[in-house]
Amino acid sequence: MIDTQMQDATVVRISARSISEQSQRRISMVVADDQRLFRESIAGLLAAELFISVVGVASDGLEAIELVRQTRPDFILMDVKMAQMDGIEATRRIKAEFPETKIILLTTFVTDGYVLEGLAAGANGYILKDISAVGLISAIRAVDNGEQVTAPDITSRMLHREEEYA
Repeated sequence: MIDTQMQDATVVRISARSISEQSQRRISMVVADDQRLFRESIAGLLAAELFISVVGVASDGLEAIELVRQTRPDFILMDVKMAQMDGIEATRRIKAEFPETKIILLTTFVTDGYVLEGLAAGANGYILKDISAVGLISAIRAVDNGEQVTAPDITSRMLHREEEYA
């Protein structure tokens, strides 16, 4: 495993696709967030990217699960705290039913419990909402390329936590 730093996220390289395969691939995406303005803004930002097709937006985890069943997206960008069902439980259920679907949790919550629970549920990334647009696109590309992505301060805290238990 090689750790590299992007501007806004730490990428753990696990496997990689060829450059030609990555550049030709168009990914389908669902955006799930309980804040309407945020989810619509993110969906608009992502739809402007040539390699991303936003196939739906959801306001909670239950809607996200239903959209995944209907649209079978490659990716979900999912908030952690939502009404009806939170993003971590939705991630757990989606990964059980559609393990190939990649999920990035995008949140303001940096609590260790949320991070560990989200990653244990099968999330391919855990990034914070203060990420730049360029950083978000880079994180999506990295996860599409088979990499695990976390916000740098989360990575640092997890490494220090690991050292405490070593």
